[in-house]
Amino acid sequence: MAPRPVSPPVPARQQEGPSMASAMPMPPFDDEGPTEAMMPCPHCQRSFRQSALERHVGICQKVFQEKRKVFNAVKHAVPVEALKAKKAQERQEKQEKRAAGGPGARRPEEQPLKGMPNWKKKSEAFRQAIQQARMVDQYVKDGKPLSSLPAPPTDPALDDRVACPHCGRRFGQQQADRHIPFCASRSAKQRNHSRR
Repeated sequence: MAPRPVSPPVPARQQEGPSMASAMPMPPFDDEGPTEAMMPCPHCQRSFRQSALERHVGICQKVFQEKRKVFNAVKHAVPVEALKAKKAQERQEKQEKRAAGGPGARRPEEQPLKGMPNWKKKSEAFRQAIQQARMVDQYVKDGKPLSSLPAPPTDPALDDRVACPHCGRRFGQQQADRHIPFCASRSAKQRNHSRR
């Protein structure tokens, strides 16, 4: 292959007027510092040249000194019609409660107590289970036998799990459907194995 020929030099363009670089000559750099005196802003105490300070003071006063309005996100997020509809719904519910109460109805404080609600019973049972687990952890940590633990109190009305007739463990309905046949065959194998 032949070497590539050298391209001829590009002729310089003729300039018709002074360029931007030559129109604004750079001032020589002096080590003595800025030529214009620095003045502090009366609002933020930052220092500026006198020419820049005049512009800055107006901006600084506008941005940093004025109190901003508190942004109400609910007002902007929820349309006015929705707020009106919500208030109307609340008024209607209050009127229905008053109408249902009537003159002969008992007040809430006069109604007899029905006992603890189901959710609260479940919550208490859950808390007791957590306490029982902590006791088990403490027994294991101390090296005590777990057989000396007191039996956990469970309310059978709250326990909706199914007990396995073979091992006595309790499972949810789907888990019990899988476990009970398996446990029955396993316990049958163990009984057959122990007879030999």
